[in-house]
Amino acid sequence: MGDINIDLAKFNSHTPTSNYLKNLLCYNALLTISMPTRITEQSATITDHIYYLPGHSSNSDLNVQSGNFWNDLTDHLPNFCLLTSKDAKQQNEDRPFIRIYSD
Repeated sequence: MGDINIDLAKFNSHTPTSNYLKNLLCYNALLTISMPTRITEQSATITDHIYYLPGHSSNSDLNVQSGNFWNDLTDHLPNFCLLTSKDAKQQNEDRPFIRIYSD
């Protein structure tokens, strides 16, 4: 992960960017951030990258969730990537979502 300063939005028009992305994909690195991560009045770019490498097993027992937090403190949006166990998701689905009002 990092602020790589390679705009992935230009993969169709910029050959070095296309080669960079193809090399990562050849090694099974999965891109988790695909929305603009740096936004100004003149442009929107995908320069902050987070990749996930599932390893040799394609049957991973992990859920991958990622995205950007919207804020106006900086022109770069903070990014996140959550790796959770599929078993943990099943356990959470069995739990009722209620609020208990008691002492």
